[in-house]
Amino acid sequence: EGESRALCALARTLAASPRSVFQKIADLALELCGAHAAGVSLIEDEEGERVFRWRGLAGTHAKHLGRNAPRTLCPWGVALDGDSVQLMQEAMQRSPDVEGPSPVSEEALLIPFHGERSPAGIIWVASHDRMYHFDAEHARLLTSLGTFAVAAREVLASFELMTQMHAQRGLAAELAMAADRNKERFIHILAHELRGPLSPLQNVAALLATGVLDAAAQRESAAVIERQASGIGRIVEDLLDVGRLSIGGLLLRRRRTTVSQIVDRALETAAPTVHTRNHTLTVDLPQQPIVLEVDLMRMSQVVHNLLVNAAKYTDAGGQIRIGAHRVDDEVILSVSDTGAGIAAADIDAIFNLYEQGAHAMAARSEGGLGIGLYLAREIVEAHGGTIGAKSAGPGKGSEFAMRLKVRRGVDEAAGGHSPS
Repeated sequence: EGESRALCALARTLAASPRSVFQKIADLALELCGAHAAGVSLIEDEEGERVFRWRGLAGTHAKHLGRNAPRTLCPWGVALDGDSVQLMQEAMQRSPDVEGPSPVSEEALLIPFHGERSPAGIIWVASHDRMYHFDAEHARLLTSLGTFAVAAREVLASFELMTQMHAQRGLAAELAMAADRNKERFIHILAHELRGPLSPLQNVAALLATGVLDAAAQRESAAVIERQASGIGRIVEDLLDVGRLSIGGLLLRRRRTTVSQIVDRALETAAPTVHTRNHTLTVDLPQQPIVLEVDLMRMSQVVHNLLVNAAKYTDAGGQIRIGAHRVDDEVILSVSDTGAGIAAADIDAIFNLYEQGAHAMAARSEGGLGIGLYLAREIVEAHGGTIGAKSAGPGKGSEFAMRLKVRRGVDEAAGGHSPS
């Protein structure tokens, strides 16, 4: 529950005040781990030298905020070179970026985190009490915060780059106005998405605290925690993907894959959401396998996003269909539903980042971040395909269809799809 609240607080900080997000991460690390000091040290370039700079500090070492040390001459460099969790004794006393008298750090826990292409930095906590020791749960919490630090670093870098580009073109004022409008909407939606898992987590925590649950009830409680944590994890992964796209695109690992393999993998993760709302799901794929050369994980992500989108915008007991058919050297893979539909004015905008149709926003408070369709379009277009939507209007359902090139010159006789 504390971790979920922390992620929600970080999302608000990232949206409202991006430059202070690393300080917020340090504050939360201090609180969650019960430490005496905590910080976020980032790898930066300074006069041609790679250094660690403390971008967030909390607790007894907060006065050192902004200081830096050569990458090779401090404990943070040791942790980054080892690329693993490090538990150190008196680590702060061995750091050249600490000047003046400081409390003795009996124990420090250091977790490295990485960007898309290179090491990014270290998140750490320290204790001044020789009787207090960090454990695996503290390491897991710091790893989770480190994942968010990567996303924050990429989003902040993109934000700074966009600001500079628009300033050079004389559009800084327009950018600020657009950012303010989008910021309020994004804060509201992201807070709602992260708050959603809190209620079941709080309920489970209260039940577990009673100590009266039998083994079966404990297993069910663990399953609830796992489901809600997975939901939070998917939000973080989507934010990471947006950051990766903004700084150079996604890495695609193409290999021979069939349409049925893509759909099967997507159903593994999306089917629980569909069935929870009592929808009827129909899968209509040709018996003859259709072979593509794509990134299986990424294309399954596209179909997953379309299925979850359909489930959210369709009232309980609705109909959802996945279909595919071949037209010449292309395959058309579609997901349709009997749900809320899309207004004509929104069709062209729904694939934009953080966009949601006005009708959908009014009809659904659980409309999501407006990231899923944006990622779907970027992934499909990165494969050389196209994706579009159509609807007869509000309340009349919708259909999302993508076109992809079929791989030529391969034997398609083997394999097939088991009807669902």
